[in-house]
Amino acid sequence: TTGYFFQYRAFGETTWISLTAATSNINLTGLFPATLYEAQVANDCGTNNSAWSASTIWETEYFRLAGDVDMVSSFNVFPNPSNGIFNVNYTGSTENAPVEITVQNMYGQIIFNLTRQSVLGVNEQQIDLHKAAAGLYFVSIKSGGKEVKTSLMVK
Repeated sequence: TTGYFFQYRAFGETTWISLTAATSNINLTGLFPATLYEAQVANDCGTNNSAWSASTIWETEYFRLAGDVDMVSSFNVFPNPSNGIFNVNYTGSTENAPVEITVQNMYGQIIFNLTRQSVLGVNEQQIDLHKAAAGLYFVSIKSGGKEVKTSLMVK
């Protein structure tokens, strides 16, 4: 492989947006909030390129918190959509800071709540809601008086 071909589009659209990269990482900018996107990747092997991968589908965040770019950029919930078992990943900027992780249903009812101490750097918490009904949920983390939220689809 000499590089990678990457294509993405808003889910349901017919036109792909194509990019190339020398490494397997790519940063997308200009995506719309609360939008489903679809992406595929292929290896650039010169004249004999690989086939496109199966599509990966994700949804951009619904909410952003002004004034706390570091916390927002490091907050991730995956896989999304999920079978009810998923991970919340965030970067802690302070050792032993209390972090509250909450999951709410569409009616605002809290169906999961956990407070834990963060470590400096990457933090990850697996959450098991496999008995939850299929639908849209909101996952939030609170720390230091600030809160960020994103959506989670449970199949």
